[in-house]
Amino acid sequence: MTATVSMGLLLGAEAAESALISQEIAAVVLLAIAAGVAVLAARVRFPYTVALVIAGFGASALGDLVAVDVSPDLILALLVPPLLFEATLHLPWSKLRADLTPILLFALVGTAIGTLVLGWLVNATLGLPWAAALAFGALISATDPVAVIAFFKAMGAPKRLSTTIR
Repeated sequence: MTATVSMGLLLGAEAAESALISQEIAAVVLLAIAAGVAVLAARVRFPYTVALVIAGFGASALGDLVAVDVSPDLILALLVPPLLFEATLHLPWSKLRADLTPILLFALVGTAIGTLVLGWLVNATLGLPWAAALAFGALISATDPVAVIAFFKAMGAPKRLSTTIR
């Protein structure tokens, strides 16, 4: 009986290690694709963030041919912290304090309006319950400041606008 239990634990550990290795390979592949897109976008003088979106659409069009199984934990642990850190590292705090009113207006009122409008649209068009429709609206209405800031840098937008969006 103990041999069966220990064999089951060993197989479980091997499966977990295999899953971890496949997650690491997926992370390396995704980072390599992003680096390739960055090089290509720089050569043709195209905004990097837009090129990443196009590459994502292209990968989704290929379907199961490019199926990469990436867990949400990997995204949260590996990709989100450096993006947030970079966005706040170059944040001019004096300018942030000077523009605090429009920043709070955009962050609080704008997101609340976006949540309600998108929730209403989802409820009206898809018939989802209000709770699910508002949850979807809240997820979608919050902007991705990192992508917006990168786009602003590529387009040469004024620094004050970048500070307000952060």
